[in-house]
Amino acid sequence: MFTTLAELQVQDLAGFLAVFATGGAGLRQRHGAKRADVFAYPEDPNRAFVIIDWPDAAAFAAFRADPDVPSMMKSGGLMAPPEFRIVNRIAQLPA
Repeated sequence: MFTTLAELQVQDLAGFLAVFATGGAGLRQRHGAKRADVFAYPEDPNRAFVIIDWPDAAAFAAFRADPDVPSMMKSGGLMAPPEFRIVNRIAQLPA
């Protein structure tokens, strides 16, 4: 598993989620994404982060290189390109 964390600045969180859950989901699935979790910062309604699980680094690279991705991100109201970080999930534990 290859996991990325993306920090986002959005114009409108609800508008972003609408695109992320539809057209954005199709693009992520095209490149093999397994899961995407979206988190919002309560103190800043225009800031969020997304954790996405990919099968491997090549799938993420293909997503990043897809020419449809920038326009989809723009239609979701991103105010700037997301800042991606690679993270390692070291544990998933029950509460």
